Amino acid sequence: MITPLLLQLALWSTTVRSTIGSLPPDAVFTTLRHTGPPSTVVDLVFLAEAYVAPTQFHQDAARLTHQIFDVGGAYHDFAPFVSVHTLFLPSRTDHVGKSGTPVDTPFQLYREAESPLRSILPTDGHTYPLAQQACQDLAPRPHMCDYLVIMAHDRFYGGLGDDIAIVSSSPTTGAIGLRHELGHNFADIGEEYDGGQDYSGGNFAQTRRLCQDHEGPRALDLGGGVVRGIWPCIPWKQWLTTPLPVGVDVVPEETSALLVAQWPWHAFTGGTASSSSSRTFDFYVDGFNGLRGRVVFSTAGVRARSEVGVFSGSKMEVLVDGVSLRNPGMLVPGTEGGEGFYFPDHDDRHFQTLTLASMWAAGHHTITFTYAAAGTVGRKDEVPPQLCHVMVYTLGELYHDDANYVGAYPVYSAPGKLEGYRPTRY
Repeated sequence: MITPLLLQLALWSTTVRSTIGSLPPDAVFTTLRHTGPPSTVVDLVFLAEAYVAPTQFHQDAARLTHQIFDVGGAYHDFAPFVSVHTLFLPSRTDHVGKSGTPVDTPFQLYREAESPLRSILPTDGHTYPLAQQACQDLAPRPHMCDYLVIMAHDRFYGGLGDDIAIVSSSPTTGAIGLRHELGHNFADIGEEYDGGQDYSGGNFAQTRRLCQDHEGPRALDLGGGVVRGIWPCIPWKQWLTTPLPVGVDVVPEETSALLVAQWPWHAFTGGTASSSSSRTFDFYVDGFNGLRGRVVFSTAGVRARSEVGVFSGSKMEVLVDGVSLRNPGMLVPGTEGGEGFYFPDHDDRHFQTLTLASMWAAGHHTITFTYAAAGTVGRKDEVPPQLCHVMVYTLGELYHDDANYVGAYPVYSAPGKLEGYRPTRY
């Protein structure tokens, strides 16, 4: 029986001096969470990127491990079968590259210029081979490198999914990124959001028909050794919240339509207490039998709390057809975002979902995001106030708006482009 004691920090740390020229001589491999020998568990290793000293790296890795594997974490049920380790590689630079250019860090990661708070990218031919070599050479015992996660010393949202995951150490969104990327790595699981490209694995089906006993996924070869499983039918029959009547083998659709899917990375400029900066999106409702609208969006650099020496507050409004969603009665009480929307006390990327109370009439509509800073006091715009992404939906009358409901929810790669179905709403 696995006891809580086995899930505590291990009492040893092994320092191994590498004889490989490309690896630093003072790399350190440490075990954070020991659950059993490599032959009986899987081993996950955090590798340090852009950390000049080990203390902060170990603290960040321990925090993310706690958020993901402890009670309430996304992978708590798997915690008894996962050992977690860290591999510290010292860096000459304490940040990853920006604007598409790597800097002097071990793995030479960098952020995109066009999407500054989305992907953190590897350097081809360097990042992944070095990560594999470092773990194989420095792990104290064989077979301790099942899953590798390069953790970038960066306080903002970002990452990338691949055989080797990349995440940021952000205290506000690091766990979100790690949860997402490990979902790709632990199994053949595609994207859980709309507007993406990789829809495959056990959380995606091309139709609403239940799979028969003989059916399985077809293999889709994406090249480069990457193969995805595409299910032509629903494989999650046993988890459906509402079992189908005898003789029925098609799951009812949780009807919805994606109307807007944009990642504008729009920086708000010129917003003051007396004037605002804005961005408007047009969309069309074609008579779909919608009960209510839904707006999903994310921002960065938009804070609610004043801070002396930083800035003295700001205000963002979301307007549909010119009417503010802050007005009484605009949002559905008791639903996600139904009590209104808010902004955090940090500059990191922040995600929100708003559910409208009334149905949109057929025809053209607009959604506008406005920003006005109440004033600036020496603000440093490392992350300027910006609108990162926007999605607008209309939801059907019988749509089950419950995060735990399992059914057949439409998956859209773009507005009007239905790819298939997922088991849950997100």
